[in-house]
Amino acid sequence: MHQPVGNSFEVIQKAVNECYFPFFNTIKDFNFKFAFHSSGWILEVIKNDFPKLFEIIKNLAQKGNIEFFTGGFYEPILPIIPSSDRLVQIKKLNNFLFENFGVKPKGLWLTERVWDYSILKDIVKSGIEYIMVDDFHLQASGYEEIEGYYITENEGEILKLIPISQELRYSIPFDELSSSIAKITSKKYAIMFDDLEKFGMWPNSYEWCYKKNWLKKFFAKMEKLSIHFQDFISNTKPISLAYIQNLSYPEMQKWCLKADKYIKYKENQYFKGCIWKNFFNKYPESNYLHKRMLEISKQKKSENLYKLQDNDVFWHGVFGGIYLGILRENSYKYLLLAEKEIDRKNLTIKDIDLDGYDEIIVKNNKFFILFNHKGEIVEFSDLISLNNYQNMVSRKKEGYFFEAPKKKKNNGLASIHEISLDKPDDLIFDRYLRYSFIVYEIFEDFSKTTFFEDNFTKKEISFNYTDKLNFISDEVTKKFKINEKLFFEITTNKKIAIELNFYGEHINKEDFFSNEIILDNLIIQLDKPCQIFAFELFTYSKTEMGYQKEFQGVSISIITNKTIKGYIDVRD
Repeated sequence: MHQPVGNSFEVIQKAVNECYFPFFNTIKDFNFKFAFHSSGWILEVIKNDFPKLFEIIKNLAQKGNIEFFTGGFYEPILPIIPSSDRLVQIKKLNNFLFENFGVKPKGLWLTERVWDYSILKDIVKSGIEYIMVDDFHLQASGYEEIEGYYITENEGEILKLIPISQELRYSIPFDELSSSIAKITSKKYAIMFDDLEKFGMWPNSYEWCYKKNWLKKFFAKMEKLSIHFQDFISNTKPISLAYIQNLSYPEMQKWCLKADKYIKYKENQYFKGCIWKNFFNKYPESNYLHKRMLEISKQKKSENLYKLQDNDVFWHGVFGGIYLGILRENSYKYLLLAEKEIDRKNLTIKDIDLDGYDEIIVKNNKFFILFNHKGEIVEFSDLISLNNYQNMVSRKKEGYFFEAPKKKKNNGLASIHEISLDKPDDLIFDRYLRYSFIVYEIFEDFSKTTFFEDNFTKKEISFNYTDKLNFISDEVTKKFKINEKLFFEITTNKKIAIELNFYGEHINKEDFFSNEIILDNLIIQLDKPCQIFAFELFTYSKTEMGYQKEFQGVSISIITNKTIKGYIDVRD
């Protein structure tokens, strides 16, 4: 059970009404033993704002029906955060579970089942004896027997691996009840551990589970066969010692591929996709946020840092993830709150995103602004409003846009992995990331239409950083100065476009001649009138409810063949 940290009360209330409360209100009437993991953050919200639900969970725990699994309090992907932070996150959830339910978990839920041997020692150090993985982890590593559990080790530290059945994940609660029960009873050990949200929040699942009583009937049939994992481990010997590959579940192995590889992906034990961290390669916006988090973690620990480590914003599969502005807004809010606790020089040169090139950071009482080595603004954060105006995601080519339609399910309920979607007919894919002060030479085919479509001829200009905030090339120079405003001077004798991109901002003009650009929260002032093209940028991404069109912000092109000066200011 998890919701992104900082999610709105309305979204959480909907989750409680449609899923969390009806699930626990149904299961409380049965002597059904089950394992339960929840991020600490959402449990804390439920305790404070939904006490009736929290009391049901507490009563089930006291009756011995629940075996709690721990994890990171704010639901981080454990291998992508520092070891010291992992230990804090797990300890924080362990403490919450002990204080509220009187339990000391022996099992840990791997967020998104992302396994890496680098985390084993920290898990064992946290008092954990076993974790859930997927049967795919074992099959992809050459192990055929998947009903039972294995032991693995790293430097002599032992951990037990319990594989989840993919067949049962896809069956419960989506198949007809008799079919799901037949699959369960055909197995020596039937193990299913998956998102609670599939019981009410996934498409059509509320009616299926509660109106048609699938869940109630399931518990009635299965309660006598249910057993806790701690009892299963105590009464069963391991299959053998095993060493598994650093993988996640099979769907994730596909999602982290770039579009061309995604299209060719065929799920089997020999073609494994790629490791989870490839999302940082696929989505540079995610990589930047992640590397900012790592850099801050080295300097100062804080609760805001741990909140920033929530996994949801760093990836994308069939939920909005990195594409959702609200998730990125929350992440940057926690990032900037953590940043405000750090002392930096006014100007710092450092490779923040670990790409081999230095970035240039300017920080004062008002702004945190980061330039890449080309003199493009990657982050333009207001430390007062806690808003990063550069927080845009480009229009990306995703492999799922090119998938063949899926066959309709004859019986039962279609899961989110089995739903076919019609591809949007206005897809556009950007060739570059939506930073600001991207400067390029333009030609006759540049227009407001080709700018919007990112379908024009442009000559890239290579800039070199010199000193202060100066970036030079043979043809164009960029100079910046930052105090209470961001001042700029672009020198050229060629026809160029100066591109600006601002997250969350709107504009009501697409083609105009002016020395002033007024947005919701920003104003751009120029020393001379220029031709300006602008458009509002939207992305498409796949969600559990279909393709979602998400507003990202405004893209602006200032066209000039002369030196131009100006400034950007945050409006009062």
